[in-house]
Amino acid sequence: MSPLLEARGLCTGYGTIQVVHGVDLTVDAGEIVVLLGPNGAGKSTTLKSVVGELPSISGTLHWRGQPSDGPLHARARQGISYIPEERAVLMRLSVMENLRVAAGRPEEAAAVFPELANHLARPVGQLSGGQQRMVSVAAALGARPKLLVADELSLGLAPAIVTRVLGRVRVAADEGLGVLLVEQHAGQALAIADRAMVMVRGRIVWAGTAHEALASIDELHELYLGTAEGGSQNGR
Repeated sequence: MSPLLEARGLCTGYGTIQVVHGVDLTVDAGEIVVLLGPNGAGKSTTLKSVVGELPSISGTLHWRGQPSDGPLHARARQGISYIPEERAVLMRLSVMENLRVAAGRPEEAAAVFPELANHLARPVGQLSGGQQRMVSVAAALGARPKLLVADELSLGLAPAIVTRVLGRVRVAADEGLGVLLVEQHAGQALAIADRAMVMVRGRIVWAGTAHEALASIDELHELYLGTAEGGSQNGR
């Protein structure tokens, strides 16, 4: 059976600047794959290419066994939900309207984020950054995608809420959702994940099970995760 998502030899970047070099990765249904690495490693760039926001330079990308080279909106229709690191909400619309645009369900959003229950009619632009992130996550999960691609899922969220969100993602994966996740809280992400990959300077330098990554987390931090690559967009 083909994986949900399969990238082979993926190379991508910005204009003439190549950031990601020959990346191979797969995500199966019901599996959470965490992509780790220092700032500037190319993780966000990889996600943008996978979801169609950024065109690839070379390599192949397959979605459910078929070549995939459409733009972001086309891949969304195929069942891919994308949560970028940047705010992904419509500021002038209410929480309820944002959820409806994304085909999300308000009752499910309130179940995951009871903090939103009293704000469904408020414009999202009036909410805090953390609440806006909740709306983004609720909309993405509520659309019931086949694959969730999330860049810093926990951004702006309190620790207790991060634990709750990651737990909900694990439940969704157990129900068949595939997940490709970039997350700053490596330990928490690995605790719910199945596999992990480490990227440095646009290349995968380590891959294994999440259990293996957790067992070697100190070594991985020393060798790779503490390596600063600069904060420019070209290396994100």
